[in-house]
Amino acid sequence: MKRKDRLRAGDMVEVLPIEEIKKTLDERDRTEGVMFMPAMKQYCGTRKRVMQRVKYVFDEEIWKMKKIRDVVILDGVICKGEDTEDGCDRSCLFFWKEAWLRRV
Repeated sequence: MKRKDRLRAGDMVEVLPIEEIKKTLDERDRTEGVMFMPAMKQYCGTRKRVMQRVKYVFDEEIWKMKKIRDVVILDGVICKGEDTEDGCDRSCLFFWKEAWLRRV
């Protein structure tokens, strides 16, 4: 996506159908290192507003901040931990690759 075409806070987007998203995923369900989590499937086909762009993320595996590209957070879309084995209660925001979204 060209710099001028990148999503911005306030843009409305539609989450692509799961079949289209799967085309972007590697064998570990990631696109450029960002994981598409099972709990995100419920949002496929829905329209959401971009809350903000993400430029940095804390990688808990290596305990360092990392720069990331083409990632946004959608307003009101939170992981409730329902798809985890131990019932996680952290209420984290999902990271969405722009490749999984379509501006509307």
